[in-house]
Amino acid sequence: MEARNCIRITVFATLAFFLTATPQLASAAEEKAQVTGIYIGAGAGLGLWDGSVDEDEGSLRIKNGDAFAWRVNAWWRLHELFSVELAFIDAGRTGNSKQSSGGEEPEFGRTSVDGFNVSLAPTFSLNRVSDKLDGLEVMGKVGVYLWDGNGAFEDGSEDLSYGVALTYDLGIEGLDGVGLRFDWDRFELSKSNVEADIDILTLGVYVHFPT
Repeated sequence: MEARNCIRITVFATLAFFLTATPQLASAAEEKAQVTGIYIGAGAGLGLWDGSVDEDEGSLRIKNGDAFAWRVNAWWRLHELFSVELAFIDAGRTGNSKQSSGGEEPEFGRTSVDGFNVSLAPTFSLNRVSDKLDGLEVMGKVGVYLWDGNGAFEDGSEDLSYGVALTYDLGIEGLDGVGLRFDWDRFELSKSNVEADIDILTLGVYVHFPT
């Protein structure tokens, strides 16, 4: 399955990242003291739903479309190259349709999903590539989405999640540690005979509390 292959590639890329980054750990000690700590942020954007097609009569089908999504997240920067993140993500709401002998009926209720996402996040500062990129960092994310829902997803479950975040430290005098963050998260949800792939795109702000 193509999506599952993406997960495998992400996991192997994460392992490769750590193997290649190991020689840099000692030299990163000074910068580590500046970037480690607790980060708290929030963002809003879109949840892009891609629902499964189930042709069984009387079954619900999640409609494809976009919805308002939002997130609140906190991550602990253990090292310059590594973070652990906990986020609450509301993927939004989309419509359902119902299959009948005459075809697909009009909208039949709504489906929504929200829950906690726990991720391991290797992190790379782009100023290592160029001084012009100072303040920009990339985070890869692999974890588990512990979700609950209603409509076609009446009962919750847990599924693999993965994504990428781009952060930018604004460097504003008097507002140390304030920055912007863009996230893309991918959830592949499955419950009984209902499936949906959801891409979450959000833009938000964060505050860094050094330790």
